[in-house]
Amino acid sequence: MTTGAVITAGGRSTRLGPVGQVIPKGLLPLTAPGAKGVAETAIGRIVDQLRAGGVGDIVIAANDHPWFDQAAETLDVRKVVVPPTGEYDAVRLGYAALPECDAVVVASSDNVFPDCGLTGFVLAPEPGTALVAAAWKPAIRRYTEVTTSRERRTGLLRRVVGLVEKPEREAGGMAKAGAYRFPADVIAELAARPVPEDRFGEHSMTEALLRVLDVAPLLCWELPRSFLDIGAPEGLDEAIRTIADEQAALVPAP
Repeated sequence: MTTGAVITAGGRSTRLGPVGQVIPKGLLPLTAPGAKGVAETAIGRIVDQLRAGGVGDIVIAANDHPWFDQAAETLDVRKVVVPPTGEYDAVRLGYAALPECDAVVVASSDNVFPDCGLTGFVLAPEPGTALVAAAWKPAIRRYTEVTTSRERRTGLLRRVVGLVEKPEREAGGMAKAGAYRFPADVIAELAARPVPEDRFGEHSMTEALLRVLDVAPLLCWELPRSFLDIGAPEGLDEAIRTIADEQAALVPAP
């Protein structure tokens, strides 16, 4: 089975203020001042975890920031320029740049996946069914809430029964991560028919997943450890601390 991947990076990092205007969030060094070890980036981590899961061809679907050209060359991946009109458009254009494959994994450069969580997602069972990653968040309002059936299918899989983008309530819930896995026929159909704008004026992956849900099963893979959203300052800070802890755990005890 051949698997390709699209890393979405078409946003303008506006939530990060001036820092995000200088350096794309997916290429920010995720390291604290004075920390030892190699400075990682969200995109670099995603590429490593995809390859650990057996993914072959990888495309970065990014905006026109020149740093993405250098990143693509360094990471030995392809790159296409996409408009800032929503993640679905980045997926559609990135998919068009991939060679034919049996499945396509999509990962957002907004997210950091601790403990190689993305690799586990790539290798999840039932490869012939569309799959979305999710994790519990104590405040669901910033995310797309994923509602699932109670019964499990295989391992960490549950069937998705509903999706609500940025629900208007202050509570916890299962939040959609920026990670999806589509069989070839599903991603081809999604790419062929553009989705409508959502209530925020974007072509979102939530709208794309709702289309899948209308015609075919959609499964949810619960990440063993929650993803981190580096598109906001608090998430970026948490990601830096989490990666520092991961690197410290790899240092042999004296």
